[in-house]
Amino acid sequence: GPEPEPEPTPEPEPEPEPEPAPAPEPEPEPTPEPEPEPELEPSADRMPTTTGYEYQRGGHPFELRTGHHVVVAVFATYEGAERYTARLNYNGYPAAKFGYLSVREQYYVYISYSADDVGQARTERDRVRRINRDQFSKAWVLSVVDRE
Repeated sequence: GPEPEPEPTPEPEPEPEPEPAPAPEPEPEPTPEPEPEPELEPSADRMPTTTGYEYQRGGHPFELRTGHHVVVAVFATYEGAERYTARLNYNGYPAAKFGYLSVREQYYVYISYSADDVGQARTERDRVRRINRDQFSKAWVLSVVDRE
């Protein structure tokens, strides 16, 4: 295959303090399996769309913004999502962020966001699936809408 790009000497990863005792739900260290199609009983909170999955925005402090997110991983804990996002940032995805979805009670790591252009989000989803098949082959678009 093609040679990986030579990288400048990376900054050491920020590791402020030693790992605390493992949390009740330790996150798997290998690439977390994204949820390609979140299973959810039909409810007023979710409307199937042709673009992916649409959920109402909740009131959590880390709630995802309204708009379209290209999701690459889902975590039950803040720590897991934060750690994976930091790894993506360090590995050349500075736009990677994460947020919470109250109706699912999970944290979603996304590497691209579009406020109002779902077509752009879908294009980006297809692009990241191609550039990094191992890590992002199951990338999907999550749309967050304001509560009525």
